[in-house]
Amino acid sequence: MREVILRPVALAYEGITTLRNYLYDKNVLRSEKAELPIICVGNLTVGGSAKTPLSIYLCMQLKGRGYAPVVVTRGYGGRISGPHLIGAEDTAEIAGDEPLMISSKAQVPVVVARDRAAGAKFVSERKLGDCIVLDDGLQHRRLKRDLNILSINVGSEKAIEDFRRAKLLPLGPFRENRDKALHRIQIAVFSERKTTPPPESRHELAALLPPEIKIFRSYFKAKGVYAIDSLVQLKPCKAAAFCGIANPQGFFESLRSEGFELMGGEVYSDHFKFRSSHLERLRRDFPGLPLICTEKDAVRLQGLDCGSICRFETDLEVVNGEGLLNAVMAVMQ
Repeated sequence: MREVILRPVALAYEGITTLRNYLYDKNVLRSEKAELPIICVGNLTVGGSAKTPLSIYLCMQLKGRGYAPVVVTRGYGGRISGPHLIGAEDTAEIAGDEPLMISSKAQVPVVVARDRAAGAKFVSERKLGDCIVLDDGLQHRRLKRDLNILSINVGSEKAIEDFRRAKLLPLGPFRENRDKALHRIQIAVFSERKTTPPPESRHELAALLPPEIKIFRSYFKAKGVYAIDSLVQLKPCKAAAFCGIANPQGFFESLRSEGFELMGGEVYSDHFKFRSSHLERLRRDFPGLPLICTEKDAVRLQGLDCGSICRFETDLEVVNGEGLLNAVMAVMQ
């Protein structure tokens, strides 16, 4: 019954997005060319696909090769529209949690701009760097890019099946027609939520992608669990976990794989704005236990009492990362 009701809405949504993309493809709607190379990292579905960790990874790798990357991002959940350069005084409520996390982990300039073309112009005018990583910008077609990298969540059977079925909103998670969008992609990264390297064999979804797309695989390397207020490392023990992210199960499973015995957990909506009352309730529900959250959640706890709260630190790793970086650098020569 639900599908019968929502199918006309999904068809209308597909028609609108397909027409918009067609008008950009035919230059009826104009895309602006930036002065600097643009590397776009995005996805085709709503929810987490590790695109922001992939943006952080690219920035760190580019820095290692002597480049000065700048991230331009929307700043979802924040109040400002930008362009705005992230500074020490910014909070998640003002600028969004992901810009702050990128700035902290990648140690690069981060510009929040809902208008990405204006953001790219801001970067050039301020001479903030020599290339731009466009975080979550695949559908923002008003800004031309030199390379489109697609991050695909394959961290669960449901995510794999969703990508295979390719149902559009509101019937499914897709933001636009999968097969049409794939022809704009040069690189695809299949992202696992596991903290162990994936097998080197091709992923089963690779058959759905055009053959010219270069395919890579990624996973999350665990760095450890650290107290937010003291940075002391927490060794595996009995604990409780909480998070406000798009794919919480991968977080819980990763903690278990690192040896933590989870006595309970709490899941909030993605980009959830935590208040003192939420932390007080967690301490009442799990007395005497350390409370573990993600790095993205920790950004949203700024200014709150973080006693007994720890964050699980991870870094995204790409299998054959050298090959990915070479493909990225090829467009910047």
